[in-house]
Amino acid sequence: MLLRCLWILVLTVAVSSEAFAQYPGFKEDPQKLIAMLKRSERGPFSRILWFCSDGTSHPPSAGACEKHGGGIQHGEWNEAVRGLRENGYLIATVYAALTEDEVSKLGANSQDLSSLLIERFLIERDDGWIFNRARYYRGAAQVEDEVNGSQRLLQAIYGRDEVAFLMMREAARLFPREADKERAQSIRFLATQLAKRDIRFLPLKNKLHSYPDSRDGERVRKFLRDFSPRETDPYWKLISLIEDFYLEARDGTRLRSLAASIFNGFDISAFEELELSLRFLTSTPASRWSRGQLAELLAVLRTSFESAEEVHFKSALMDASLLAEELMIFKNSETPRVLNNLTRGDALDELQNYLFSLYGIGVISSREFQSARYAVMRAKSSEFVEPYCTEIDYLSRAPIWSQNRYQKEFSHGLSRMSKLEPIAKEFVVDRLRGGVALLFSELMEQLEEDCGNLLEREHVIFDETVSHGLGRLNPGIARGILFEPVEGGAVPLVPEKYIYLVEHTTAELPPVAGILTMQEGNMLSHVQLLARNLGLPNVVVSSELMSRLKTRLGRNIVVAASPQGKVSIADYEEKWEEVFKGFRSEPSTSIDVNLNKIDLKERRLLSLRRVGQSDSGRIAGPKAANLGELKRRFPSVVTEGVVIPFGVFKAALEQIQVPDGRSIFSWMQSVYRDNLDHSLSNPVIREMLSTVREAILDYEFSPAFLGELRSVLAKELGPIGTYGVFVRSDTNVEDLANFTGAGLNLTIANVKEFKAIVDAIRQVWTSPFAERAYSWRQRNMSTPEHVYAGVLLLKSVPSEKSGVLVTADVDRGDANFFTVAANEGIGGAVSNQLAELLTIDKRTGDIRLLLSASAPTKRVLAYKGGLDEVFASKGERIMQKAELSMLIRFAEELLLSDPPLVDEAGERVPADIEFGFVGGRLQVFQVRPFLHSRHSAKNSYLMTLDSKKDGLATKRVNMDEKLLLH
Repeated sequence: MLLRCLWILVLTVAVSSEAFAQYPGFKEDPQKLIAMLKRSERGPFSRILWFCSDGTSHPPSAGACEKHGGGIQHGEWNEAVRGLRENGYLIATVYAALTEDEVSKLGANSQDLSSLLIERFLIERDDGWIFNRARYYRGAAQVEDEVNGSQRLLQAIYGRDEVAFLMMREAARLFPREADKERAQSIRFLATQLAKRDIRFLPLKNKLHSYPDSRDGERVRKFLRDFSPRETDPYWKLISLIEDFYLEARDGTRLRSLAASIFNGFDISAFEELELSLRFLTSTPASRWSRGQLAELLAVLRTSFESAEEVHFKSALMDASLLAEELMIFKNSETPRVLNNLTRGDALDELQNYLFSLYGIGVISSREFQSARYAVMRAKSSEFVEPYCTEIDYLSRAPIWSQNRYQKEFSHGLSRMSKLEPIAKEFVVDRLRGGVALLFSELMEQLEEDCGNLLEREHVIFDETVSHGLGRLNPGIARGILFEPVEGGAVPLVPEKYIYLVEHTTAELPPVAGILTMQEGNMLSHVQLLARNLGLPNVVVSSELMSRLKTRLGRNIVVAASPQGKVSIADYEEKWEEVFKGFRSEPSTSIDVNLNKIDLKERRLLSLRRVGQSDSGRIAGPKAANLGELKRRFPSVVTEGVVIPFGVFKAALEQIQVPDGRSIFSWMQSVYRDNLDHSLSNPVIREMLSTVREAILDYEFSPAFLGELRSVLAKELGPIGTYGVFVRSDTNVEDLANFTGAGLNLTIANVKEFKAIVDAIRQVWTSPFAERAYSWRQRNMSTPEHVYAGVLLLKSVPSEKSGVLVTADVDRGDANFFTVAANEGIGGAVSNQLAELLTIDKRTGDIRLLLSASAPTKRVLAYKGGLDEVFASKGERIMQKAELSMLIRFAEELLLSDPPLVDEAGERVPADIEFGFVGGRLQVFQVRPFLHSRHSAKNSYLMTLDSKKDGLATKRVNMDEKLLLH
């Protein structure tokens, strides 16, 4: 009777399914619904049912499914959860209830899998998450059924090539699992007996039967403290069973047992390294297993898993991998090492062990693993400090690789689940702050500090000297108010007075004074090229130092990043006046329009073949002029195109009238003349830009122009509608010898219908008057009325991969190297996608991987026009060797061309080449000068930061010497 009353009480206080169904706006504000689920005694469920094999369901009772072919008992989703699931939020998954069809579909869908795994993380991280109280709801889930269901799903995943190893491993780690059924059954049996003796233990018994975890021992201890039962021995026995169950993995017993079962239960004759490893595990006491041996075992288990075909074999290998990682971490914690007692040689040996582990657990690829191992070997064989520290700097990329790998594989789940629960955003950080990834990062910090001390390369952040945690991306010096943009929040009207603190550099970044970022991003994206050109300091900051920066939000600070890599961040004080005096009002570059050269009377539409470099800044922009020149020299690498010259745009501005009868061009000139302040802080300027944009969008082209456009397109490109065109802005103030303007103006992709092409021309004409483009440009321009927009209609190319090549090492400016960034699909690398980043030594042909492509999606031509975004492949390599060879040959020929690419001082500069590949065939879409800020390079303060001590270049490094640490 008492038990019945207790359950009536539970049902009375539970939040009913009707409450969820009646909750207004749960689709618009799902986080409030999640909060309700956490508070509900039933969590995501409305009631408990038996679900029978014949498809029927019945209330809980003994033998409910006996006449229906058997079945399982579990919770039924409430209406609100059903609504969320119907909208794509895969929460409250009951693994026991998955049908064979659902298992098959989930096993092949890594996007939905990522959502399931983020939910499992939330359950682990947030004390049950939406199951917080439902864990004590009797019958909502049965751990045996959940384990069996999740194992069926795992088997399906293991059989799919398209699911990445990292995701498979996270599924094996996070899905409900039970390593020792006999021990688990003993725990559940004893918990049941205790609940019969004391009804107060019933909720905890239900949890142990439904959602067991490693913290259950402490929960039983808390029960003893709170309720003080008369007989305590059975409870302590239960605590011992629970803790032994979870701790047994640490003494190697389970790993040894599993190794023996793999060794004896499967044919491993084709897996020589695996056989040697298992033989060692089964014949050697666990106390003698070293971290290095466990690290190599992890790598062997991964390579064996990826070569294996039989699902049960893969399952055993994955279980062994999880146990080996846990044991390795435990061995690291039980034998604490004092890192400042390590020699450099010992530290590099330890680092290599961790590299094996990072590869073994799937957070770095085999290509990254081999590149990093090569860097370790080069570091160990280095004679001098500078080449040694170059390799240490390279090895510091491994944590970035790991982070990018998680972001790529789990992007869909992170995006979906973070809308429900902000804690989901912590998934990647949580995974990288635990396990071997953390061990690697901690040791890497010591090696970086040692190098900073060897090189006397000390950074400064608010008067504190640090040897790591700050890294220069773009050199420069700036002062400004430290500002952290918040999604949906207000942004500064004049951003060039602010230094932005961001998680990563976005494609739409406004014209800020400087950038502080947590993620390196893509150094060849448009916004990074623009920042480098204008001398805006861009510094990557570790998460540890980021917290210090946030204490200065809203304050005036100085950021200085030298060409050689030193960084100084300080509060702005009077002493900085002298440093900034020399260039307080002088722009870093000046955009001057040659009005004597420009020909605004030329209004014929031209074939791209008829335009050349002599036309640049005369009738068309440098984009069309350079491509036209290339079209004549390399006809097969440049697609067909049509050029709309400046004169057509100028004629439109003369024809559009404002209310007083003047042309909008004359009116615009008068606005500039009457306003000394041409910045966006002037509301008159903002209103003028808006008026011009609206007027251009309303402009009606003449029948003569439309007829000519139809005729030229058909002649040069073929029947309209059988192809698409990229409608590209090509102004007279971009791709210059002193200003790149990369990404400021509009390109509309793959336009197919004639009317849409005409509309796109209008939109492209408005783009120089967009506030972002205007403000980036205007800080360096004294005659803003003389911006003329040409248009390049370039026939669409279905690029399978695309990117950017710079004919120098972007970071160091070394002309002996090429730098390549590439991604799958169209527009790879230019919009700050996480691209494959390579440097290629022109002298030796050696290729060094800096970053792997980790953008989860790619863009492809859509059949009806525009672009579709689809999921990228799982391949490790974007650029194949044959494609790189073809690209390099083209670049080398281009560098020999006359006239060469030069900067404003007339000196040769590297080329910035946008390219694509279709069926192994090279296509080139743009060539322009690669520019850096001479203003920053000559800054006396930055030069002082880079001054070196005598003899540093010949300073030797000793591998037997202990790390130099403060």
